[in-house]
Amino acid sequence: MSIRYLASLFFIITVFTISHSAANNLVLNGGYTLQQLNEPLYTAALYVDKKSDDVNYILESSTHKKIVLVVAKKNWKRRAWTRYWKELLTINNTREIDQQSASALSQFFNLAKESLHEGDVVSLTYTPQLTTLQLNEDTVYTGTKSNFFYYVVKGWLGDVPPSKAFKNSLLNGEQDSDWLTTKNILSSNRIAQGRENIYSVWQKAEQQSKRESERKLKEVKRRQQERLAQEKALKEERQQQLAIQKKRQAEQKRLAETEKTQQKAIRQDNEEHKAATLIYMRKLVQWQVQRYVNHHTEFPFWAKNLPEKGQVDAQVILEKSEGFTAIPQTGKEDIFFQELKKTIHESIDHIWIPKDIDINDLFFDIQFLFSKNNKPQPTLIRPSAPEKIIIDPAGETEQARLLGIYQEDLKSLVIEQIKYPPQAAMMRERGKVSVEFTVNKWGEVIKVDFVKSARKPYFNSAIEKAIENAAPFKMLPLQVNTDNISIQLQYQFKS
Repeated sequence: MSIRYLASLFFIITVFTISHSAANNLVLNGGYTLQQLNEPLYTAALYVDKKSDDVNYILESSTHKKIVLVVAKKNWKRRAWTRYWKELLTINNTREIDQQSASALSQFFNLAKESLHEGDVVSLTYTPQLTTLQLNEDTVYTGTKSNFFYYVVKGWLGDVPPSKAFKNSLLNGEQDSDWLTTKNILSSNRIAQGRENIYSVWQKAEQQSKRESERKLKEVKRRQQERLAQEKALKEERQQQLAIQKKRQAEQKRLAETEKTQQKAIRQDNEEHKAATLIYMRKLVQWQVQRYVNHHTEFPFWAKNLPEKGQVDAQVILEKSEGFTAIPQTGKEDIFFQELKKTIHESIDHIWIPKDIDINDLFFDIQFLFSKNNKPQPTLIRPSAPEKIIIDPAGETEQARLLGIYQEDLKSLVIEQIKYPPQAAMMRERGKVSVEFTVNKWGEVIKVDFVKSARKPYFNSAIEKAIENAAPFKMLPLQVNTDNISIQLQYQFKS
């Protein structure tokens, strides 16, 4: 064992011991239970080495401090956690983020591999020597000389905090009328049995899933090679049969034999059109995913201080139970690939997948060009339909059923994107909006009409923005014989 290794180990142990001791000497500065849609979301707490209502002192790099978040919502979904923190930190941080902090923020945003439950505790501890992020009893991140804490706490104490009362209570908790209740929540909270080390459980499951996905991808490629070889053999056999058939047609002059040969050619032609239809539908799935990725993937704001990334490539396969799984072509998952992977995984709710496709044979490539100045993505061309599409037609009843499901899916996607306007929060205003939006068969919005507008224009704008963010939608099934479809949506805004 080298002297250099022993020295490094001693340094790490010393830093951790000093930092742990400093963290234990912190005092509770303030706390607040944040409400969302009239329900508790989480209880926040700020600990410092000495009580202070000075934001600059708390943000100072020499100040020892800690923030604690106790989840109050019964089921805080993974995507909702990520979206909440990205929005809060984006509007409260303006200075450039260094590479080390960008990597830490990425881990923080993706902390929840699954839903967080009531009683889960997220804590972030800072000393000048060490920054530590924990979920319940698991350590998620440690870093020395990191600005990670600064960017997170700015979300609470910046110019646009979750609320004015929230910020005031963190800076001077004893002035809050609910101070005793908040202290009781923090002191009495108990992590649910079985969730003490839930992050480690998630990590093991994620690693196992990745290994299984790689194995399945190899198996899919092997099957595809076999299929291609079979198709080649069938094509050669078909060509030989056609040659024999042409020779026989030239030799046979009787009308009955000629008619029989023609019928055989028709059946063969239908088989070729059916094969072309399946290829076309596979291309449509890839096109829909690429379209969704182009619209919903962005250059991470916390990585703007990093070098230009350029194009990131992913191989995508479809799992029956897990949806889309993305694997990096380079074999390495950096923070840019994680952004692309997340968007690909989310696209499953925004595309149409034909029931005729064998998902064991469905894999394709997806690309995204990451650039700080949002360079245009390569032109995306919709696949051209074959000369003749062979697909089981849907009767009037089935078409009506498919259209009904499609309309409800689009309503859900739009409602998921609706956000209560901040302009209405002060007066807790209400508003009712009735809108009709029309999409073409490719899922592209071509018209938005307000059947009944709200008195306050920002409620109408919130609906328009939600439709814009949810689009483009999944395309209509090929069995549905219509070019456009209109969806009516009524929404009641409540504080």
